[in-house]
Amino acid sequence: MTNSYVVYKVVTKTLSSIMKQPETRVERRYNDFFWLQSHLSVLHPDCVIPPLPEKTGVMGTMGNKFSPEFLDYRRRELERFLRRVGSHPVLGRHADVIAFLEANDEKFAILKQKTPERPDPDTAAPAIVTPTSAPAQSSTGGGFANSLSSFWGSTVSKVAAISSNVNSLVTNTIEEVDKWYEVRGAYLVQLENQLNAVARNSNALARKHKELTDLYVELSASCALVGDCEATADKQLAEGFNRLSGAFSASASLYKDLGDEETVHFEESVRDYVRYIGAVKDLLKRRSDLLGQYQSLVRQLADKREKVKTATNPVYKQKLEAEIAADEKSEVVKKQHFELFSKSVRVEVERFEQLKGREMREIISRQVQHNMNMELQLVDSWKNILAMLQRDG
Repeated sequence: MTNSYVVYKVVTKTLSSIMKQPETRVERRYNDFFWLQSHLSVLHPDCVIPPLPEKTGVMGTMGNKFSPEFLDYRRRELERFLRRVGSHPVLGRHADVIAFLEANDEKFAILKQKTPERPDPDTAAPAIVTPTSAPAQSSTGGGFANSLSSFWGSTVSKVAAISSNVNSLVTNTIEEVDKWYEVRGAYLVQLENQLNAVARNSNALARKHKELTDLYVELSASCALVGDCEATADKQLAEGFNRLSGAFSASASLYKDLGDEETVHFEESVRDYVRYIGAVKDLLKRRSDLLGQYQSLVRQLADKREKVKTATNPVYKQKLEAEIAADEKSEVVKKQHFELFSKSVRVEVERFEQLKGREMREIISRQVQHNMNMELQLVDSWKNILAMLQRDG
């Protein structure tokens, strides 16, 4: 099994003219998704690159990487990744993203051999796109995973299986010039910590619900046995215990469904957002690095200007003056690039906050609705038993 691997079928349906065909079907491995993410990270350092699921991080609770549970988990997360890439106003239009969705194996292998060159930070201008509104909701009722941007139109891609503190974002040598980014960085760190706590507690609650499932199954069986004992001695009592057994059996099924819902649709969604926040923090870190490079150049330039004032050696002084002239040009370019990059980062962070607000509300709404439905079904089960006992009593 050392050479075994999993292939995912990616099916894309669209009315968009960006795609060559209205429906495409390709097969991709996890490493192909990783290549796409890495490729986009290099070519678009000013964008939030959607996160991928952990390669092995959750296998301890789902078995090995070939277990049905793990494969289904990864399929859901890879599909989420593709939808986010597709809904992005810059990434969704990238030629390599389109090729990922429609190129055959031979063409895609050739594409992967290309080594993307990181854009020159002194010359490459960030692709700033200001969204006019948040991406529209899909009418299929599948939640935020179905939201797509207008660039892909009605495109739907499906995947099937065949620092702990704000200082991690800003180094000690950097003086932030815009408090907006500092505030957002601190907020993201706090939100990340709290969502991690929610995910841990949700996981513990799901385990408790699965334990309750087993207990209700045993209790249902015990009540059924009592019903059998009373079948001839007291038929009404026997029916009562049999009804009770059925209610406990229904409770077991409902708690199992609730545990699955908490794991698949709530905990996974929360953990995904922890990864998504990590991607936004990475973007803020890249901006911080650019600011640090610019400020370092400014300090070096100031130091050279002081040295040239006191230089007595003509050759050394001429050398310093030449360096100052070159640094002054570089300072202008770096400043312009940093300002453009910062504008792009702000658009990206604001877009993330819009998406987060909508998607988190959908996550909460689904969780509330599922819990409420379960409680209502449990109440109906108990009402039926009580009505039967009152009728026969």
